[in-house]
Amino acid sequence: MPNRIYSGYSDLGDMQVAIQTIYHDQEHACRLAGIHDYPIHDHRHTYAVHCAKAGMPLGELQQRLGHASIQMTMRYAVYQPPMASTHYDRALSDMGLANASAPTVAPPT
Repeated sequence: MPNRIYSGYSDLGDMQVAIQTIYHDQEHACRLAGIHDYPIHDHRHTYAVHCAKAGMPLGELQQRLGHASIQMTMRYAVYQPPMASTHYDRALSDMGLANASAPTVAPPT
């Protein structure tokens, strides 16, 4: 189950951290690094992009982000690897043919 923010606290398993502390630490780290205008919400977007790039199914990403509709999650679809080649490569790997080249298809004559 993903971490959720409830009434001023972030639920991190057995540990609760005040949201004010998270914002303060974010602001402090950005100031030390000389970074300006980096909203804390950007971490959530970065997480979602990395999950999509790793091939996480959009339905699972929707659940982890807590989106009510898949349409909101679809913005991350552009970051996903091509599914056909991903499944093809996984199948080849499972068969011990990980370095095999993809078959070529002759164009219609």
